[in-house]
Amino acid sequence: QGFMSEEDKARARAAALTAIVDYRDRGCPAPAPLSPELVTEMLDWAAAEHVDDDNLPLVLEELDLDGADPRQPAPLDPFLARVFR
Repeated sequence: QGFMSEEDKARARAAALTAIVDYRDRGCPAPAPLSPELVTEMLDWAAAEHVDDDNLPLVLEELDLDGADPRQPAPLDPFLARVFR
């Protein structure tokens, strides 16, 4: 477990349990959207160096955080889409 001491593991588990119970008790709300700045910070951390800002649009598209997949195929004929079974 990441070379954590038993004491550290117990503290981490207690903190996680508190967070999970709180989330459950609030009705499991959807998380707040991530800002592009936070995504950039996360990328920089994961790469252990600054990730060029030109990569942000690609990463945001791949993450699809807003649920609007820009590459989702669209039906050619709306009528056929309604009657297709």
